[in-house]
Amino acid sequence: MFIPLGTDAPLYHFPYATIGLIAVNAVCFAITGFGMDPEAVNPWLLHHGPGISPLEWFSSAFAHGGWTHLIGSMLFLWTFGLVVEGKLGWRRFLPLYLVLTVGCGLVEDMVTQHHTKAWKVRQLAAEEGEQISAEEAELLGQMLPDEAVGASLGASAVIMGLVAISLVWAPRNEVQVILLFLYRAAMWDVSILTMSLIYATMDLAYWLWDPRLSGPATHLIGFVLGLGFGVVYLKQGWVDCENWDLFAVLAGRHGQSRDSGVAVGLHAAELKTYAAPVLPEPLDEGERGGRGGSSRGQLLQPINELIDRGDVLTAADELLELRLAHADLVPNEARTKKLALGLLQADAWDQAEIWLQEFIDRYPEDNRWARIRLAQLLLKNRCPQAALQRLKGLQTEGLNEGLLKVARKVLHEAREMQRQGIRDAD
Repeated sequence: MFIPLGTDAPLYHFPYATIGLIAVNAVCFAITGFGMDPEAVNPWLLHHGPGISPLEWFSSAFAHGGWTHLIGSMLFLWTFGLVVEGKLGWRRFLPLYLVLTVGCGLVEDMVTQHHTKAWKVRQLAAEEGEQISAEEAELLGQMLPDEAVGASLGASAVIMGLVAISLVWAPRNEVQVILLFLYRAAMWDVSILTMSLIYATMDLAYWLWDPRLSGPATHLIGFVLGLGFGVVYLKQGWVDCENWDLFAVLAGRHGQSRDSGVAVGLHAAELKTYAAPVLPEPLDEGERGGRGGSSRGQLLQPINELIDRGDVLTAADELLELRLAHADLVPNEARTKKLALGLLQADAWDQAEIWLQEFIDRYPEDNRWARIRLAQLLLKNRCPQAALQRLKGLQTEGLNEGLLKVARKVLHEAREMQRQGIRDAD
């Protein structure tokens, strides 16, 4: 069993709603007798059978059957609420959570309309290998208590919706989990893609083995609804996943801008340090003026070939060694850009920062993408003043929408960090 504790997904908003929902669930748990008083819990359940009960859609989603049930659900809500609310903010996350609650309750209510007492009697008889008439089932059904037909409670269906949304929006981000196996525990990092598919597959297998409307079935309802909402939000542009969404990952184009081939600056990796690098005077490979120009171009040729093939990590390492002897050797504009973008995609943040700064210094007419990405790196390293400095005077006219959203986020968060008294790290 995987028990989630947190995520490394970048959070653009503080999880006010997630914390609030956890608190509300705890209060409701106390009101219903801490899961130990069936009479107190019963009015909160979503009762199966004829009749639509919208109020029960909400009440059942905030009721739990015991401490284990509550704690398990809240750990999942905390982890995947961070991912979803971290991208939307509480004002858009809370309505989404409530709409998921309505959707899960409505679907469950609709598919259980035939769950009458007579139906329950026939089902019990079939399990015993007996057959009874409709009249007999009706008479025997009158002897059953109302709760015998079936009911549900808990937030797990809605939370599985959040799991599915996280799968669509941030499959490559990781979840920190406690792995429990044979009475032993170990800390582990699992991608959202892996963890969501594991739980969805387990629920599907349980449901196929016992195709009744039990816990696994309600989980699948939430998961399917969450997939739908996640895709709609993504395709409508209501959420910015910085091209690290499921479709981009499956297509192998994650981290690249849809519009201009600009790589994404932030993903799951933890950034390290970002001191201002000392850059050499550039010498383009085509510059042949002066003795030795041609030989220097030849020195750069193997590195250019590595960049052209996309092997940017090897190219960056060999270029570093080459510049120890020839500090004025750098690739041309196109290859410098390709090198920086490739290093960003490879999560090689320290090396990417050097070449982003190189591009900014060399090409002031076409460096807006590099300034925005470098500002992201600086902000992640808690340097809001330096991040704002990179964006100072940035012209937004003609800037593609994806980069413009990133720039606005960096600007907002850097100012918020300054208001909180955060100073640039050394």
